Amino acid sequence: METWSHPISEDFSVKFYFDTNILNFLVDNIYPELNNFVTYLRNTNFVKLVSSNFVILEFIGVRKREHYIREGIAFFQSTGRINFSSLLNYRELYEIPGFDFNSVQSVIESKVNSDIDNITNNFGISFDEHIFHENLFNPTKELLLKTKISNQDSIVLFSALYPDKDIKEMHITVISKDKEFTTLCNDSANLLYNGVFSNESINRPIVENINTIHKNDGTGQLRNLLETPIADLKEFTTSKVIGHIKQKNTDKFLGKTIPCGKSKAYNEIICFELNANTELNRDIYLTVIGKDLNFVYNTRIKINDFHNNSSIPSYPFISTDIKEISFKIKDLDSYSNEIELDKSILDKLRETGNLVFINPDAS
Repeated sequence: METWSHPISEDFSVKFYFDTNILNFLVDNIYPELNNFVTYLRNTNFVKLVSSNFVILEFIGVRKREHYIREGIAFFQSTGRINFSSLLNYRELYEIPGFDFNSVQSVIESKVNSDIDNITNNFGISFDEHIFHENLFNPTKELLLKTKISNQDSIVLFSALYPDKDIKEMHITVISKDKEFTTLCNDSANLLYNGVFSNESINRPIVENINTIHKNDGTGQLRNLLETPIADLKEFTTSKVIGHIKQKNTDKFLGKTIPCGKSKAYNEIICFELNANTELNRDIYLTVIGKDLNFVYNTRIKINDFHNNSSIPSYPFISTDIKEISFKIKDLDSYSNEIELDKSILDKLRETGNLVFINPDAS
């Protein structure tokens, strides 16, 4: 981030929530592109990576079984005899003949705890915010009864949406490998499914399959992050995050910056394309976010005059077409006197493709 960048408002922070299967892939590092994607997300200041207590318990169960099988293979290799049918038939019961679970329990526990540390320390995924609480039961029950979604997946979904008993996530992206789960969650025609969320006064989550993840830039471009490396993965990830920021703030997003021109007068202003059918008012604070997610700038003085070739005569200003809008930013000194904005900051704000929002925190 630029040294002069302002703090990121909660409105511009987006959450990615990971299902159990994704955590399993990450710690085994079997899909490098997936790991790179999550690393890029982690390094983006606008993103929070989360999971839940329930998912972690599922993860512990999966890893316990897998480490038990690994230890069993290592044991039988050391004795020169491997009975794979026993490994497969007794894996759920932890009773592989000739291999006592209790003899390796402490080893398995240590490895599972190491896996959890890997999730939190190396990938920055937090599960402390999404906890078990009493308000999870009723919506999970309703989702389970009214849809084909399984009991485990129903809890996964609502533990993503209800971090705490008094907190609802109005915008969150759930990432999974489970095709059936993601298909059911994206069935927009299922009125009973939609009704579960409307009854809870909460927005439906965005649920994406890691095999067909969207770029979120309006192109409909899909990627399979379990396949071969993608040359522009960082650009893809940035575009995806920007898409979620815009989606979360559809009522505040005005448009993107464009070149203003080459005359001296144009060097002092910022220009952007106002989205069609978007209301623009005067006397507002603005937030500009860098196209590369490298800064946030909040105007410290209200913008009281916008231009569309000439000064806009009346507000609110709305057009059915995209309109070129310009405005000038002033700054404040330590005595609250108006001063010119630092040129290095202005130059950054004027770069093409930055995002212009109505400042959500300004009253």
